[in-house]
Amino acid sequence: MSVKRGIGAGWVLFGSNGTGKTAAVAHLVAEGTVIQFKPEAHRVMDTVYGVTPKNVHVAPKLEDALKLLKRIPAGTSAVLLDDPHYMIEAYAESGPNFWKRISSTLYAISEVTDQLAAKGVLVFITVNMQPPRVSSGKNVRGGPMFPGQMPEKFCGLFHAVARLASSDEGTRYPGWDYWLDFGSDPEYMGKNRDLALSVKRYPPFVSEILRAGGVTVNVPVVDNYDKVVQKIANDVQVEYTDLEEVGSYIGERFQRLAAAKGPKVARTIIMAGLTRGSLQYAKLIL
Repeated sequence: MSVKRGIGAGWVLFGSNGTGKTAAVAHLVAEGTVIQFKPEAHRVMDTVYGVTPKNVHVAPKLEDALKLLKRIPAGTSAVLLDDPHYMIEAYAESGPNFWKRISSTLYAISEVTDQLAAKGVLVFITVNMQPPRVSSGKNVRGGPMFPGQMPEKFCGLFHAVARLASSDEGTRYPGWDYWLDFGSDPEYMGKNRDLALSVKRYPPFVSEILRAGGVTVNVPVVDNYDKVVQKIANDVQVEYTDLEEVGSYIGERFQRLAAAKGPKVARTIIMAGLTRGSLQYAKLIL
């Protein structure tokens, strides 16, 4: 995996439990490293896409995660820091000095992320979500589940921030339960410095989003992957305005692919095709 200059200096994905944050980057970290709080958290990658990361480490506390990040070797393709909010909750401490230490650790993580990005390593951070709220009479945007002003300050240091939003809030395609929202809702944090596209919502298949931004990534090992994915991307653009027909098309394609290649590979191809179609459509309407 190679990183284009200025691309990919850290992504933060936040959302409620079970929205697919970890699975969204599964193919990117398959050959990389996962640093997680829960010992079995990475298993969801296999459940959804049949991906098992080669290197998995457990970090009981945030400072443990920082130490592991600092030891990531050159040549690593990508790193996932999963559930750092739980690593913060694991401390049996509180008070101003403690939160100052946590804040310093989060800033140190962002600095290591920049250093890794300069070496061509992509870093993804997945965090549970806290909803929009009012604090001291001021509206606070929804974002990662960090205390105080840390969500705004921390997210400001990264290239991309996206929420895993429920499709119940409205979507262009059927076929997935959640999408990546890079800031279409002003009540939530969101941005993407890597892609200047007018559409800010995409299916949660990050490898296709990065490819559109100029990052060369390893594609899933599937026969005729690009050809089949492009066919789906073209088809969903043609049927873009008719959700019922697109839904029927997706269902039929999934059944055929699942019968031939298994449901996990079928899910990979369908999600990649939907994402690529969304990105190509976004370019058309710029």
